[in-house]
Formats: sequence, structure tokens, C-alpha cells
Amino acid sequence: MDWKVVQASWVLPSLRGKGFPQQHASVLSHLIGHEGQGSLLSYLKKRKWANSVYAGIVEDYDEFSLFVVGFDVTDDGIEHADDVLKAMFQYINLMLASSWEKWMFDELEIMSKTHYMFQSKNPPADFTSVVAANMHIYPKRDIISEGVLYFPYEWEQAFELLKLMNPENLRVLVACQTFEERTTTEEKWYGTKYREMPLSQEFMEEMANPENNCALRLPYPNAFVVTDLNIVGENTVDTQHQHPRLIRDDDFCRVWYKPDVKFKKPRTFAVATFHSPEVNPTPYNYALSALFVACLKDELNEYSYDALLAGMNYKLRLNGSNIYLSTGGYSSKLPILVQRILEVMGNFESHIGDEAFERVKHAKCRSFENMRLEEAHRHAVQLESNLLHERSWSVDDIVSAIRTCSFRDVIAHSKRLFRQVFCDILLYGNLNLYAAMDLAGVIVDQVRASRALSMPSSKKYWIGRQVKLSCGVHVVYKHVHPNPDNANCAVNCIYQIGAENYMDRAKLALFCQIVDEPLFDQLRTKEQLGYTVYSTPSRGNGVQSFKIVVQSNVAPPEFIEQRIDSFWCDFRNTLTSMRLDQLQKHIQSVVKGYIEKPKSQEEEVQALLVEIANHQYEFGRKMNLAEVVRTLQLADVLEFFDDFVHPGGSQRKKLSVHIYGNETRLEKLADCSETGWSTFNTESQAGLMAAMALGASSFGSSDAKTEYIKDSEEFKRRTPCYEVQVTSLENQL
Repeated sequence: MDWKVVQASWVLPSLRGKGFPQQHASVLSHLIGHEGQGSLLSYLKKRKWANSVYAGIVEDYDEFSLFVVGFDVTDDGIEHADDVLKAMFQYINLMLASSWEKWMFDELEIMSKTHYMFQSKNPPADFTSVVAANMHIYPKRDIISEGVLYFPYEWEQAFELLKLMNPENLRVLVACQTFEERTTTEEKWYGTKYREMPLSQEFMEEMANPENNCALRLPYPNAFVVTDLNIVGENTVDTQHQHPRLIRDDDFCRVWYKPDVKFKKPRTFAVATFHSPEVNPTPYNYALSALFVACLKDELNEYSYDALLAGMNYKLRLNGSNIYLSTGGYSSKLPILVQRILEVMGNFESHIGDEAFERVKHAKCRSFENMRLEEAHRHAVQLESNLLHERSWSVDDIVSAIRTCSFRDVIAHSKRLFRQVFCDILLYGNLNLYAAMDLAGVIVDQVRASRALSMPSSKKYWIGRQVKLSCGVHVVYKHVHPNPDNANCAVNCIYQIGAENYMDRAKLALFCQIVDEPLFDQLRTKEQLGYTVYSTPSRGNGVQSFKIVVQSNVAPPEFIEQRIDSFWCDFRNTLTSMRLDQLQKHIQSVVKGYIEKPKSQEEEVQALLVEIANHQYEFGRKMNLAEVVRTLQLADVLEFFDDFVHPGGSQRKKLSVHIYGNETRLEKLADCSETGWSTFNTESQAGLMAAMALGASSFGSSDAKTEYIKDSEEFKRRTPCYEVQVTSLENQL
């Protein structure tokens, strides 16, 4: 990965003793790592030296602790590493010279207690593990809370810790790929090259006495700290509707509302999806939209940071052919955050500057370029999306497009984005119908303020379509891993089932449950094809599929694919010999997953969003699927397997993505014919070799026609797509 880091660390006393409780270090982390106006990060961003900062304890033992301040720096920032560190010491000196008011400690205590009171439940295994570890560290009253429920006004002790964060006690790490030629030592285990040297006396003196920096200041009081934690009474909300209600449906928006009557927390979630024909018709438009979203997030960072500290959150991202905004937090403060986000979205030009754009553009370009260095199995999955989704672009196309985008281009694009727009909105949580209508009005009015026109009715329901593979055809796409240093190969086999319906989805779920363990056991444990082996159902754009992903450093893609097909031939025998009690256990497992109720507000919101995003609106789908699964017989699973998965299946529609590493081994076994296997002594082999040879006799040739993709865009142009399935909303209001 091309990452650039400047990191400062200090060895401090252990925080497990009575002298320095954890809260003292938390105060330092809060101040140094603050991202609001006047903060250290705000200053470094304006100088185009850094994109993010981290500050806090990374290790805490009985003898000592380690406090780290780390910066993700830009190209310019890595060349100004000394200046970045100087700004850090300027901020530390500012902290030492300032009086820390009691409200700062009170504010941290209020936020910590509020978060603790209304946090979502952790999985039992995680909870017990954390508590067991805490029993060695904290007194009884703090074992569960980890000591975060109180912040006594003990600024003198916090000062004592801060004084230890001086140049004399400092260790600096500066990391960048371009430093390789300057290194002198290689790390023993991973071969990391580095150079170690003492800090110069001149540097130490400058850091010990940095001049004042008027651009830096301590944080102001946080306006998002919540004081109203009232729960909306059940007599003021509709408790009769089990599923979301459609409370508004017009030319600009469709609004779904569901009050929280189960978890009863003072939290609300507002999720809006903005559909616009300008978001993603071409790689260039996608690049402009990606930069638009990245600039918005960067601009909002200082404002939203206080909201984040106070228990609010928001996600803004490019999601296929729309812009997705998800917000959540305490009900009394959420509308303020939503309105601010939408104001910046609608007035992009007046909030974003040229210098900030160039820094964001560089970071975004680097982020996409780093995707080329990801593991082979991730490339296989990404290329599947590029091949099967109508408007999905390659990383190379996106990077090339981003490089051509100027600040003026993105400004012009921001105006076109909302010229014609439609919003899908979900409002859930601690709010009644009137509050929901008001919040929806805030969203829609802000969009209208940007002079938006309504979307034509034919486009309201537009969602990306998926390419429709042909029955009896095996489509193969081969791709060399873009990282020449990566030796791993990967295969992603996609078996397209077709447009979603209850029966096929139920069969797919049961089939996945049955095949999961045997497939992993055969390919991963017995044949040792690779560490990454998994199978999963895949759904998107109203189409469902089944896929297998294998990453290997011992076998090329052709052999992995052969072993998968050989497994299917043997697996049919497993299915036919399955006892009724075994089948019932699998059915019960699938049904249990479907009828399991959400364990948190977040889980319920995500389940509702799936239906809204696909424009299906079958909010009771899982319960209906559970009923269908209960009716399935072994013959149904066999029929499904024979039709869609088995190498000789009459309805099999298969796409294979092959990723080739820089060292594709086992070339001598390229001949997979019976003659080739006959020369192989199975008794002298182990693991992969023996399993391949022993399984060769069970591998039958497929009647499927094989088609190789040479040009992905040409393949998508000539291949039809599935029609989008949309549920009618008549009589919903």
C-alpha cells in the first residue's frame, strides 16, 4: 500500500495504577485528536499536510503505557514532516499554557454516560471476553464500564502526563514508499526496510520551544451534547403497524416512517437516497460524483466532529447510481445535523475551496490506486461486479477519470446533480408522525432550494440492472493481478439463479446452508487449496446468485476451477444420501436465521433499507421465506442443484473470474486429461496433489460451452440485462 505516515510516540506510566487513571489520558486524546475548528488537524489540512489524525493510548501494561499521535499525511506533508511535528508541539505547548475549565471534564462525563446508557448490545462472546480481561485491570465498579463513566476535575494529574510528552521522551516514525533507497536495515521476519537514527539536537531544541501558533486553539463547548433524552410516548405514535408506513409519495420524494416501539431509546435514524441521472452514467461522471462526495465529507468534518463525539453519526457515500446519506443520533439534535449536511450539499460552490479540492482529489486518487494492491480474492469479487452490473467501472477507468477532473468540473457537476432528483427516505426511531413529516420536509425543502426538478415517473424506480448470463454457457474472464509482487491466484465462480422469487430464494438459502461446511472442508482442509475459501448467496438489483471464492498460492485458477467442479460431482452423492433428520436440522437453522428479530435499532434499520433500496417493499419477506423453507423437501434441493449448479445443469449460468498471481505454479499439471493424471502416483503425494489426483476420476466433463471475455465493456454491451422488478405502491398512503 502507498501510505504516508508521520507518527510520534511516548512511553508513559501505566494507566492501571491509582496515580494516572485512564480518564487523564482520555482528556489528552480528546484535545490533541480533536478535528473541529482551531484544532491541530484543521491547521494541518489548511496547509495541505495531513488528511487525518489519531491520538491515544495504543498499549497499556502494568509497567508502562504507550501514547501515540499519528498523522496520515499528503505528499507535501511527508516532505514537511518536521513542520507537522512542530505544529503538534505547538498545540501541546498551547495545552500546557491554557487553563482547562471544569466544563471540559463535565462535557466528557456527560457524553460518556449517555453513550453507556444507550449503547447497543454487544455479542455475548465479545462481552464476556472484554469483561474477563477488565477483571485484571479495573476495580469492581469499573469492570463493565471500563472506568469511562466519570471524569473528575483533576487537571493537575492530566498535566503531569502531558509534561512527559516532550521531545526528550519522543520517538518518531516517518513512513513512505519513496524512502526505500535511504534505508540501511531489513527487518528479520517481514523484510521491511528501515533506517534508525537519533533526532538531531537542533530538532530537539526547536520542538522544546516552538513559537506560538495563532491558528490553534482549544475546543469550544460542544453544541451537540444532548440534554433532552425523553422517549416519545406510545400514546403519540402508531403502534398498530408492524412495518413502515408510506407517509409521503410525490414527484420529489417517497417517505417511509416507522416509530421504534421495541428498543425505546431516544435515538432517531434518517436515511435518504438521492437518485439522479447525472450520478453514474459514465466513468467520468462517477469520478466527478466521487470527488463531490469526498469534498463534502472533508468540508463537513470540522462541523460534524462535535456531533460524532456527542453520539451522532452520518454516512455519505456514492452508492452505485445514487448518493446515499444515512444519519443517526439523539432525536433532539438530529434535525440540526441533517439540515447542515444538506445545506452544504446544496451550496457546494460556496463551501469548498480550490486548495481543499486538490488535497481531497489526491487522497481519493491514492485510495483508488491502493485498491490495485489488494488481495487476489478481492479483485475477483470486484471484477465480478464490473462484469455483471450495467454501470460498474474498473478501477483503472475511475483513476484515469479522476486525474482529468478539475475543481471547475466538480462545481459544474454539483449543479447538474440536483437539477433533476428524486429522494427515497426512511425515518425510524424516537419520533411521532408529525416530527417525521417535519424532518422529511427539512430534507425535501433543502433539495428544492437547489432548484431541483422532479424526476420523470419512468425514472423514479430506476435501479441498476444486472447482466443476464446465458443458460448452458460458462463465461470466463482472466485477469493478471495488478501487483507484480503478489503471488496469489484466485477464482470467483458465480452461478446466476435469476430474478428473485420466494421459492428459488428459499431453495438457495437451504442449499447454501447444506453446502457451506462440506465445501470448506474439501477445498480448504483436505485439498489445502488456500487459506481463503468461502461460499455465499449473492443478491443485487433483484437478481440472486450463488458464488464460491478461493484464493490460493499453490494452484493456478484452472486447477481451482477443476477442483470445484469435481467437488460438485461428488457432492450430489452427499445430497442423495442425506437423512431426513439431517435435512431438518439444516431447515431449522435457516428458519432460525429468518425469524430472528433485530437485536438493535441499527439492525432493524438495515433490514428495512434493503427492501427500500430494491424498491420491493416486502418488509415481511423474512417471515414469508421462513414459511417457504419449512415446506422444502430433499427433492427440491436436488432439483435446484441439478438445474443451476451441477456442471451438467440445464439452467446453469456460470461466470468465472480468474486472477493470476506473479508465480502461477503447477504448470506441469496443465494437462488435466486422464492421461495426465495416470502418470501421477497418489500414494506419494499429500494435500493438494493427492486430492487432485484422487478426485480426477470423479470429474466428468461438462457439456457447457465456454466463452472467454476479452473486453468487459464489449461483453456488457452485447449481453441482455434482467428487467427491474418494482412493487406497486397503490393504496399504501
